[in-house]
Amino acid sequence: MLTAALTGPRPSATRIPFSISDKVSASVDVGTGNLLVTTSDLALPGIQGDLQLGLTYNSLRLGAGTALPSGSAGAGWAMRVGQDTKVILNSDNSVLYLAPEGREGLFQPSGATGYTAPAGFKVAMVKTASGWTITDHDSNSVSTFDSAGRLVSITDRNAQTSRFTYTSGKLTQVVSTRGGAGARTANLTWSGNLTAITQTGDEGTPRSVVYTYTSGRLTKVSDPTSKDTQFGYDATTGDLTTITNGAGKQTAIQYDASHRVKKVTQENPNGGAATRFTYYSAGETLVASPNNTEATPSNGPQTDYFLNAQELVTSAADPLGRGRAKTYTPFHDVATSTSGTGGVTVFGHDPAVNAGESLTSVTAPTGAKSTAAYANTGAAKYLPSGGTDEQGNNRLFTYDGAGNPLSTANTAASATSKVGYNADGTLNTSTDPRDNLTDYSADTDHQVTGITPPAGSSLLPTVVSYDGFGRLHAVRDGRGLRTIYAYDRADRVKTIQYSDTTPDVAFTYDGAGNVLTRTDASGTTTFTYDAQNRITSRTATSGGGTLSYGYDKTGNLTSKTDARGTTTYSYDAANQVTEMTTPGGQKTAFAYDNDGKRTDTWFATNAARTTFAAHTKTTFDKSGRISRTWTSRASNDATKTFDTGFCYSPRVAGQPCPSASAGTDTGLIKWSTDNLTGAVSLYSYDTSNRLTAVSNYGGHDYAYTYDKAGNRLTAKVDGTTAQTLTYNTGNQISNAGYGHDAAGNRTADPAQGTFTYNAAGQTTTRTQGSSSSTYTWGGGDQNELVSTTTGADTTGYVYGRSDAYGVPVLQSFTKNGRTSYIDTDPTGTPLSFQRPDGTTHYYALDNQSSPVTLIDSSGAVTATYSYDPAGRQLTASGAASAANPVRYARGLLDETTGWLKRGVRWHDPTTGNWTALDPISLILEPDMASRYAYVGGDPVNRIDPTGLKADTSKACLAGAAAGAIGSLSGVATAPGVIPAAALGCIGGVVGSWIVNGPGD
Repeated sequence: MLTAALTGPRPSATRIPFSISDKVSASVDVGTGNLLVTTSDLALPGIQGDLQLGLTYNSLRLGAGTALPSGSAGAGWAMRVGQDTKVILNSDNSVLYLAPEGREGLFQPSGATGYTAPAGFKVAMVKTASGWTITDHDSNSVSTFDSAGRLVSITDRNAQTSRFTYTSGKLTQVVSTRGGAGARTANLTWSGNLTAITQTGDEGTPRSVVYTYTSGRLTKVSDPTSKDTQFGYDATTGDLTTITNGAGKQTAIQYDASHRVKKVTQENPNGGAATRFTYYSAGETLVASPNNTEATPSNGPQTDYFLNAQELVTSAADPLGRGRAKTYTPFHDVATSTSGTGGVTVFGHDPAVNAGESLTSVTAPTGAKSTAAYANTGAAKYLPSGGTDEQGNNRLFTYDGAGNPLSTANTAASATSKVGYNADGTLNTSTDPRDNLTDYSADTDHQVTGITPPAGSSLLPTVVSYDGFGRLHAVRDGRGLRTIYAYDRADRVKTIQYSDTTPDVAFTYDGAGNVLTRTDASGTTTFTYDAQNRITSRTATSGGGTLSYGYDKTGNLTSKTDARGTTTYSYDAANQVTEMTTPGGQKTAFAYDNDGKRTDTWFATNAARTTFAAHTKTTFDKSGRISRTWTSRASNDATKTFDTGFCYSPRVAGQPCPSASAGTDTGLIKWSTDNLTGAVSLYSYDTSNRLTAVSNYGGHDYAYTYDKAGNRLTAKVDGTTAQTLTYNTGNQISNAGYGHDAAGNRTADPAQGTFTYNAAGQTTTRTQGSSSSTYTWGGGDQNELVSTTTGADTTGYVYGRSDAYGVPVLQSFTKNGRTSYIDTDPTGTPLSFQRPDGTTHYYALDNQSSPVTLIDSSGAVTATYSYDPAGRQLTASGAASAANPVRYARGLLDETTGWLKRGVRWHDPTTGNWTALDPISLILEPDMASRYAYVGGDPVNRIDPTGLKADTSKACLAGAAAGAIGSLSGVATAPGVIPAAALGCIGGVVGSWIVNGPGD
């Protein structure tokens, strides 16, 4: 009788990842010691997401105790979905389910045809006359197995079916649900083991992944571009011992006698980087990072993981001895999570609701609580019917008979977003809370081919087409301009061409899928990488010379070199950066709390931290939110430049902020105190959590109103209306003097003049009277502003590594031949900038990462900035104020307009709007229906550093919300409409859909 092994990507398991390539991933489960290797070989386009074909390797499937049949690619290997996805009937009528991605579960019979699912599986298995069916509760997809237990089909909630065909017991064809006949079909060949997967595009061009074996063991996977990933094995045990990626970089693995990983070693310039695993007992695993070079791992820095009977981590102590803990539900969902500072977040799973399977509440350590109700039946049974957010605002969700979300209503605000579908589940219409309808067209291959916006705005229809493999081929925007994409055979973008005079963008790649060169309007940018695919150098012909980067064995950034010299970083045993030293020898030091949050930054300091130019101190409440932040200067903490405290519960006069209050904690800032003046500011929000009023903010009272889509209508200062805005059906400002083109870009502004854009949507010129400005960009979007010219003034910008949000970090800028440098921490947070005269100015950042003051090395204030609650800069004073390009919420200032560049878009703080459409549309989230509104109208709790979506993490205590709407995988290969039923922070973005904008 077969039993289930703890293999595959187990729910809630803790895994240590190792970078291999863009097509191969590897991780070790610290609970079981299982090595999981996954290859992404070919993707067949699907309506509800692509069907990914490839292999998985699980080391725990080896050994004398494993009675499973050998997988498609030999011992330990299995297809991610297909041949090795099966059910096996045991003699006691239990059924072993070999699930996709290598998971296993033993189902016990219950009644005549039913089964009881094991922990961690949220599915329903049923015995049928011809075999079995397994219905996934979340997606409502049905996997059908024949009498031999083979997977023969997967049918989505809209009855669209992917089919698996077998010949002589071998899977020979897979057909998915979207694209032409060639795009959706893969043919498999065998010689005992799987030898190739071939897809022939609709235009007749084939591509194949080829699998090579030696003595029955998989030794090579050749991708469609003929790049090889190679595998080596222990001749005795059969364990997978080496993985060599397409760039020739090797990862080596060692095991114990139970096929658990003992050590993973990757190439490193400083010698092999070895991560070691020690299994002290059935309930404890020690992990030593590569920086621990002691012969016995326990003698050096280590992380200790303690496990329950299901091999899930219940507590962990990091190398500094700081502990964290989790408990779990019977379904292996997290029930409680305890932070390093002792804050406990409770994830409610009411056993009376869907037998405890569904998340019904999230309660933060300080009391803020969101809830979800489940009153649906049928296909939507496991989808929320409503709920409340942390502020107590109600949400209501409806679905059609197939379980597709139909509407989301903010009942108190009477704002509803609605969608309609075609029979195949593709999007037909969407209606925003202002009752403006967008129409979508699809072809007979189930591909979205057109988006027609509501009449009454500048927007005109967008037309989309696909290539023979179902990948995005061309987008014709509302202006009639086309963007054309070409790919290599492994689905990497090779070129982007434009129908106007915009220069093409071209890419080359190494064997691991890293971009080696990018050629565009700014010239050629060249990159190099280390064995773990970390960028080691960047050279742009547009300027800045060669930027180089060094790392320690664990992967921490240790050095950054530019034309000025080398900046170095030091770390503690927990891999927290503790010190930065600039080329001039000035040191910035850092300290952290027990949850790993930075509490102190000392600028231009000594080893004892007794002298400093500036000192920033930040404290956090038990929910991890900023409760106070201040900056002092000139080695005197009593001399503060600003000092602000924050509270997330309504203010009670004479009472301090409560540290925990289940009844009042809202998760949003409710009041703040300027501790230098004693002034208290009160914050109010509407039922869509948009900021409606702030009192006594910098000595003024502010008030805002919005329409149902979230567009800001009015702004008042001290009771007097300072701004009134109107909007057309496209949520574009329609006041006199404003204009937009047919793609949604702002082309006219009464205060800023007129603007032009190229086919890539990049701003190219600005004209106001006799003054004109030009802009040059790198790449195919607005992430990298390379230069601006206004009259005789030219500023060039040089970018380095990407920050924590994936946005390129501005490393230096040169204005009229004089260069300034910006120093950041390894995550990209700006710390200081050095002017051409050699003086250094340190950033004193507030809770939104906006510079409040700049302080030089002597401790003198050299710049002071103030903002209104919506981010509009009110004042800028001091000798260094104009030279600093970093402004509100870390935005890059355009000096001529005052707009702030954030990722791919310009933010206009004066109107609270972006100047272009968000490429992502949350069409089922009424609170964020406008794709122009900055951070959904809540600039005091949210940020948007990418220009793609608001980062709601500051307001979302569950910690899973930022972008928690399904998957963005396949944006380049399968654009259109991507559905999702993911539940992030309850009451936030539940059940929303993402519409990927043209050319995103």
